[in-house]
Amino acid sequence: MSFRSITVSFILSVAICSTLTAQQNHVLVLDNVGEHVLVPHSPSLAASDAITVEYWVNFKNTTGFGRIGKSAPSDCQWEVVLYAAPNQSGFNLHGPPVDVNQWDAPSNRWAHIAATWSKASGTGRVYVDGTLIKETTGASADMLNRDFPLYIGHLPGFSNTQLYGMVDNLRIWNIERSQADIQSTMHVQYSTSDAAALPALMASYSFEDGATDATGRNNGQFVGGAGVKIDSSFIPTAAVEWPIAQGGNGSWFEIGVRDSSISYLDAVEAATAVGGHLASLTSSEENLRVYQLSLQTTGAWIRLPNWHWGPWIGARRATPAAPNFIWETGEPFSFAAWMPGGSNCGVTQPDSTTQDYVCMSNGCPTDTSPTWSDSENNEGARPFVIEWSADCNSDGIVDFTQIRNGTVLDADGDNIPDCCVSGGPCEPCPADLTRDGSIDGDDLARILAAWGSTDASNDVDDDGLVNGKDLGLILAGWGYCTD
Repeated sequence: MSFRSITVSFILSVAICSTLTAQQNHVLVLDNVGEHVLVPHSPSLAASDAITVEYWVNFKNTTGFGRIGKSAPSDCQWEVVLYAAPNQSGFNLHGPPVDVNQWDAPSNRWAHIAATWSKASGTGRVYVDGTLIKETTGASADMLNRDFPLYIGHLPGFSNTQLYGMVDNLRIWNIERSQADIQSTMHVQYSTSDAAALPALMASYSFEDGATDATGRNNGQFVGGAGVKIDSSFIPTAAVEWPIAQGGNGSWFEIGVRDSSISYLDAVEAATAVGGHLASLTSSEENLRVYQLSLQTTGAWIRLPNWHWGPWIGARRATPAAPNFIWETGEPFSFAAWMPGGSNCGVTQPDSTTQDYVCMSNGCPTDTSPTWSDSENNEGARPFVIEWSADCNSDGIVDFTQIRNGTVLDADGDNIPDCCVSGGPCEPCPADLTRDGSIDGDDLARILAAWGSTDASNDVDDDGLVNGKDLGLILAGWGYCTD
């Protein structure tokens, strides 16, 4: 979880963004043709020389495309169009000759989409999960201002424009946000007070209070049966995946930052409390990956005149004062990145058998580096690196990945699949008792008919009793499955 934005088991700090738990987070649900949010045009939604549109989406289309944009039947001011077909999605603008087309929209998982453009650069860009995937440069010109409404999810009269799935944290800006800006706030949910401090923010929809705009200027209305639901599979988080497809190990990492000091042993407890562990950096590539993440995280390094203290990682001496080190996870300690020391760079590490715990550190006064030193348990204020690497159902996929994309249930928000706690099967949609692909009245009827019994076929959470907990899971997942 993001320790600056989300409360899960405890609060580590208070920041500008709203706190939420897995059980509290609401998302826009679009199940059927015609469902959308309508936002009337207003001058406060006008943008001419720059724009950024960003949102989280779990895209379910199997045909056609899903649209979010200021549009009319024959024209648009701007639109982001996600296609079911590969290499067809686009970001289109009216006025400047710039369309950023032919990119893939992730499907059947939560993904962050951001589309940016400015007259100054003449370049349109599309980012997926904070990574630039496509850009197109054209002539500089104003975007033509149209008084079209904003349609979120569907353009009325055109059934093939229906976006099927879920949307959350849609934000529209009158500036071109940088990649660093997008990455730094993509996991943050803005409150009304947050929005008031952001003059470039034209509209912000978290769907926690219907289709209310956090800026207070551009409230929307649900049309055609669109609505919200609590979705435990989506938790905005600052965790970053190291994908296997990119040479990684599939783990997720996040730098936990507190406003007060935290000891190594407390950091171990804090990481465990959110379903993870202090990071095991078992290769130079993994070490560099986490170091780069630390550089992108405000407060991850404590810079002193003659030393730079970085975050705790999950290594310690095997026993107090022992010469050898171990990882908290029990993985082999076959790689190390000890600070080498030398002229003006501190003492070669590890340097003391009384310092049993390991953090990133650099004794050179000029900069940080991906090196380590040993340290005492309570030595200074420390951020810490959390890693989620568990695969409790042994299917070859990290549990945290499956929780995020909704293929396993984590109703209590502890970042551990419920099936791995209860011992039940890790089904992608356990509340779909009839196994027809949706959670509806038939499933509700089965719960009510079996109420109070030990009927395992209707015990959604596998706790041995059909009761209110199972009913809650039926209602929370109402509409369709996320498999």
